[in-house]
Amino acid sequence: MAIGNLQNSAHEGTFKFPFTFLQSIVPLLIMLFSVFSVSTGNAQTITYGDTLTLGGGIIYTWVEVDPENAPLNIGIAVSEAAVEDPEQGVYSIDFPRVASDSLFIHAATWYEPMGHPPLEWWGVPHFDFHFYMIPEEERMAIPPMIDTTAIADEFMPEGYIFPGEPEFFAIPEMGVHFVDSLAAELHGEPFTETLIYGFYQGEMIFIEPMITNEYLLTYPADTIAIKQPQAYQRSGYYPMTYLITYDEDSQIFDIVLTDFEYRAGAVHVVENTGGAVPESFALLQNYPNPFNPSTTIGFSIPEHTMVTLTIYDILGRKVTTLVDEHLTAGEYSTLFDASHLTSGIYLYQLRAGEYVETKRLMLVK
Repeated sequence: MAIGNLQNSAHEGTFKFPFTFLQSIVPLLIMLFSVFSVSTGNAQTITYGDTLTLGGGIIYTWVEVDPENAPLNIGIAVSEAAVEDPEQGVYSIDFPRVASDSLFIHAATWYEPMGHPPLEWWGVPHFDFHFYMIPEEERMAIPPMIDTTAIADEFMPEGYIFPGEPEFFAIPEMGVHFVDSLAAELHGEPFTETLIYGFYQGEMIFIEPMITNEYLLTYPADTIAIKQPQAYQRSGYYPMTYLITYDEDSQIFDIVLTDFEYRAGAVHVVENTGGAVPESFALLQNYPNPFNPSTTIGFSIPEHTMVTLTIYDILGRKVTTLVDEHLTAGEYSTLFDASHLTSGIYLYQLRAGEYVETKRLMLVK
């Protein structure tokens, strides 16, 4: 289904009013617009997240899934009035959690009225539309720091570079930003839109279309390819393209991740080793240990629950997350590939329900 048709069906009966009237009922819309679903008639379903006031207009999130609940489109929508009369700030909204194996958890949109560094590239009014793969509380906990955690080359899209000084500086409550070295604004052309990849402590945490107010108000209908890495850290659906569209009837701009394809994570394969259902939670010692460059970590869970298995350095800084999903009762193992890390002692921590256990492992190269 074309995105314009999506928007027409999505907003039918809601945004047909003149926009001056819409502005007057924004508070009511905010109450009524929180998470609901619309069937598009071909078994595809659109679910809407919360709505926030942004300057003179509104901003909200939405997700469309297919009949098997795989993601088709994940969007941030902002009204024309918000683009024409924006207000500086951060607008954070969860994406509806309706898509199976979707990596995107919440949207954080910054409006930058004066732009931001490097000013020679991005020193004009624009929106930063962040599609985050981590919960809001984790994003909010990101401190200002020089993030020296190594990122394996295969996890970084080709040609992406860190845009400035100091090198690998993590912007607080955002992360470390990387830009395509071929982006037009890096070569003396005007900045209109660009795509940023974000990392923190070695792990990809967001995809960010940056778009200027001026360009949005040209009412584009763009389909833009997203450069992909050679390998993926997490298993799930990744967008191959993104859209910048405007719907005249609803007076809404949509920034949409689309053309999703499933990719298996390079270091996040979890295998159920079978056998009887365990009687208790357990985190096993990795083997071999010491190791170089990979090791196997086993664990047991006696019930269906959310499981995370995270690697930290000796200072407690997160290196990567090996497991982050709901698992049924069973005995599991996963391979940790540390070929991109330096020798030393690392910690691995299992969280399953209320169970938490941490052990050490040693990488020797």
